[in-house]
Amino acid sequence: MKTPKVYAIYLPQFHRVKENDLWWGEGFTEWETVKNAKPLFEGHNQPVQPVCCYDLLDKRVMQKQADDMQKYGVDGMCFYHYYFAKGRRILEKPAENLLEWTDINMPFCFYWANESWVRSWSNIAGNCWTEVYESSVVQNGSGILLKQDYGGKQEWEEHFRYMLPFFKDERYLKKDGKPIFIIYSPDDIECLAEMKEYWDNLIRQIGFPGIYYIGNREDKHILDAVLIQEPQAAMQHKFFQNDKGIRSLLDYDDVWSNILNIPMNKKREYLCGFPGYDDTPRHGKDGTIVSGATPQKFKNYMIRLLVKACRRDCDFLFLNAWNEWGEGMFLEPDKRWGFQYLEALKEAKEFIEQNGEVILSASTDDVFLSDRKENEIERLSYKCNKYKISSRIFERMLNLKLDGKFISKYIVTKKYKHVAIYGLGIIGRSLAKVLADEGIEVACGIDRDEYKRREFQFPVHTLQEELQGINIVIVTVEDEYLYIKEEIKKRIDTDIVRVSYLLDVAENENFL
Repeated sequence: MKTPKVYAIYLPQFHRVKENDLWWGEGFTEWETVKNAKPLFEGHNQPVQPVCCYDLLDKRVMQKQADDMQKYGVDGMCFYHYYFAKGRRILEKPAENLLEWTDINMPFCFYWANESWVRSWSNIAGNCWTEVYESSVVQNGSGILLKQDYGGKQEWEEHFRYMLPFFKDERYLKKDGKPIFIIYSPDDIECLAEMKEYWDNLIRQIGFPGIYYIGNREDKHILDAVLIQEPQAAMQHKFFQNDKGIRSLLDYDDVWSNILNIPMNKKREYLCGFPGYDDTPRHGKDGTIVSGATPQKFKNYMIRLLVKACRRDCDFLFLNAWNEWGEGMFLEPDKRWGFQYLEALKEAKEFIEQNGEVILSASTDDVFLSDRKENEIERLSYKCNKYKISSRIFERMLNLKLDGKFISKYIVTKKYKHVAIYGLGIIGRSLAKVLADEGIEVACGIDRDEYKRREFQFPVHTLQEELQGINIVIVTVEDEYLYIKEEIKKRIDTDIVRVSYLLDVAENENFL
């Protein structure tokens, strides 16, 4: 069995251009969006931190990317191609450089992002959108920066002549000898059939059998194939306000479940996976977050996606994306996970190469059933253990009260005046009441759920808020203590103890 090739979508945004200087501010690149992102709730992983903020005009950067893609199993890059009316282009330089740098082994194709550019990055503050410049480019108050217009045969030929040197390049990705050309919004092109026929005639005259057209969600049945671009397709109609205040907060497992269960039509369709998604660096609270992604989950889902592609005789599939940092879709290493997502992709492909024949001989995806059962058992085991820990602590607190021993002993001995409780579930609530009964005033609570501030007499904060003047934080979430301790230490210099430590001191006369 031949393992499907994997083509990653590639954003050529990370270098300086005059348009971004004018529209968003002097020296702006997408890195500014990424590094200035803010966490919008406790536990929100922002800003993401790339291992390296590079400049795509540096040949060494593109050489490193080519080395990494080959090492970890990415077979080609799909460069977003921004081409507008009258030959107007933007962010074209990385692809043009690659055409000149023939010693860099980076197979590639074009993905025509054929939409008008609009001022839609609502989370970018302090840009240079001046009244003078706005009046020269904005049309009817729509915020259009570059308008898409397809023109007629003369414009089509100019566009074709621009792309032809790329099509001729030996590294350009081809299907049955035809250069692969992906179109983001084919249904927006009223002249699509005529343009396609015109381009096919031109390229046949040069000796190619044609162009292999792939359309993102194309409904006109004009092109050769359809790309089901993810996670956007799986996230359709899933936007809603939630208790974190974000426009849409979705679960990684749910989105991947939708991807793997989307029925495929008779016409050739190409599948697409994704490592993660979070576009709040661009859109703030109007953005969308797919939470719960890990490299291990990504590996398991990619195995199943590769199997699905094999069963449908797809010789390649897509990944969104190599470097969409502003939308949280990246395979490139960051400081949290390092190269683990790339390693997960490599391991997924190796698993298919080694076990593909066995997997394909099964009639369904039941080959993964045991993994799913093990995961479910693991989740249930984790929950049971969590409840056992809470139950044991609650029992110890009750016994201490019955024995007339003071849980506040450690606090009194150390003469702490300003006490905070982290975690205001049943243990935190009980602890607050016991301390109050023992004459200890709780200065504040800290909890991930900001709505709990309505339920207590003392102030309740999240870790994102400023915390000052606290002598001690008592953590009631025992199973996450080490992680929570590190997070608190990043924000405030104070003593931090487990609730069980207070109980140990109260139970043992000579503990201190």
